[in-house]
Amino acid sequence: MRRLTVMVTVLMLMVGLLSIPAGAARPQFVGQGWDGASFVSGTGFDNDGEPWRLEVLVGYVYTDSLRYFDGQFVRPHTDVDVTLCAYPDVEGAGCAEPEIWLYGGTNLVGSEAATMVTLTTATLNGVEAEVSDGSTAASVIVDVDWVAYGDRYHDVFTDVTGINETWHRAATVSGTVLISGLPSDHPLSEFNGFEMSVGELDFAEMTNSNLGLSFGG
Repeated sequence: MRRLTVMVTVLMLMVGLLSIPAGAARPQFVGQGWDGASFVSGTGFDNDGEPWRLEVLVGYVYTDSLRYFDGQFVRPHTDVDVTLCAYPDVEGAGCAEPEIWLYGGTNLVGSEAATMVTLTTATLNGVEAEVSDGSTAASVIVDVDWVAYGDRYHDVFTDVTGINETWHRAATVSGTVLISGLPSDHPLSEFNGFEMSVGELDFAEMTNSNLGLSFGG
């Protein structure tokens, strides 16, 4: 079963529905009934005498159904995507062009370790994913809870399907992220075996939308 990429998932969770580019013939997939929970948490560390920053990006999505352009139909679809990015902690630096980028995820269909309540709560109970840059791999265990709070707000997108809305709520996140398996000479190896408390949150929210489309490759 094909998983969505982290860029598609995180973009959908953070800003809602993807707009349709001019001249697009058909979507890569069309999804109905999206629920999402995401967060970005960062911490500083010393990399060979220089201050660096590690950011952990987690996106958890549940979709009632996905229909791919080739006709494949998946019902339901649910997964988690995890990214570790690290970069020198200087003004203007960030995950857009990280020095270190490890990405991966896992399918959650049938898993009892993940739950989602629309725009209310979500849990990843010790969910393990492998992240890699293509040559170096690590294991990440995400053990976190989201609790949404405050008023809902929404984005409205107009496309060929009509007018669609994505609803958002801010959330608090608690729990830990455990990293292991990195080589001893890797810049992030100091995090091996250390349960990082989710803190210094840069972003956390829950989302819900009726429709999602992607024209990505």
